[in-house]
Amino acid sequence: MSIQEKIRFDQILGKNILYLRKLKNLKQHDIANFLCVTHQQVNKYESGKNRISVENLKKICSELFFVSLDQITSEHMIEQISTAIIFKKSEHIQ
Repeated sequence: MSIQEKIRFDQILGKNILYLRKLKNLKQHDIANFLCVTHQQVNKYESGKNRISVENLKKICSELFFVSLDQITSEHMIEQISTAIIFKKSEHIQ
């Protein structure tokens, strides 16, 4: 993986973490406490400036966001989740 690909991966992952955090109505401080890191570190994860450890990534996927590693690292995760939410809402309307 080239340096540019690694940077792109970190940005996608960060964007997905941010999206899931907001979807769950959580603050950076909540994620920080859950992972035993600072809220500044969470901010760096979300901005793609720092890479989250595999251990912490697995933890937030399985215990907080309930998504797979494949989902949280997908460039299309936000679209997929948004579509699922819209579909579920339309089921309740009918």
